[in-house]
Amino acid sequence: MIQYIDRLMQDWARWSKVRRDGGLGYPSSAAGCRLMVRGTAYGDFHDLDEQSMEIEQIVSSMRKERPDMYKVVDWFYLAGDVTVDRIARELGCHRDTVYARLHAVHQHVMMVMQDNDIARSDMVDAMRNQKNLLKAS
Repeated sequence: MIQYIDRLMQDWARWSKVRRDGGLGYPSSAAGCRLMVRGTAYGDFHDLDEQSMEIEQIVSSMRKERPDMYKVVDWFYLAGDVTVDRIARELGCHRDTVYARLHAVHQHVMMVMQDNDIARSDMVDAMRNQKNLLKAS
């Protein structure tokens, strides 16, 4: 288990259950107000949680492309307070296999997040180079 990714996944699970719209699809405040960050950086939820949104995209693609991994995410993070033994029974495997699959999920999430960071960095560099070329001409 990768502790940092596990914490991000737990934060994502809490965020995905609340979503600030009560699950109805209707926003509770105006769009401009939702962009304002409220609370502190010590664990309060913000209306705009970029890491949770990124993990949401990763999990959504995992649901389509890797349903075996998604089942682990669903049981481990979204099902609530469920024991590993119960998850193993539901998935039809040994509890050690559940931990191995969970570790594979964490590695997948970490690699996709790193790839996204690299892509964002490359995009910023390309924009900076384009800006410098425009200044030079």
